[in-house]
Amino acid sequence: MPAVLLVLVAALAGVGVSALQVRAQDAAADAARILGRGEGGGSVAAHLGAQLPGASWASSEHDGMVCVRVSIAGAGPAAMFGRIGATSCALDDG
Repeated sequence: MPAVLLVLVAALAGVGVSALQVRAQDAAADAARILGRGEGGGSVAAHLGAQLPGASWASSEHDGMVCVRVSIAGAGPAAMFGRIGATSCALDDG
C-alpha cells in the first residue's frame, strides 16, 4: 500500500509540474512581447504578478531579440522538482 501511495503522489506532482511549466512558458512569452513592444520592466512585473505570482524573471537582448527567463518554485508535492523555468524571445520593436 505505501508503494501505491508513493506512485500516486509522484504522478500528481508530475501533473502539477507540467501545468506550472506551461504557465511559466506562457508568462515568459507574454513578458518577452511586452518588452519587445518597448514597455518597461514595471509592466512585465505587473503582468507576471497577476499571471504567475511568486515568479522571478530576467531579460536579455541580442541580435534584435529580447528574451525573458521566468522561474518559479514548485509548491506542494511539485516542490521536490525544485524551480521550474521557461524562456521565450520576441522581436525587439521598441
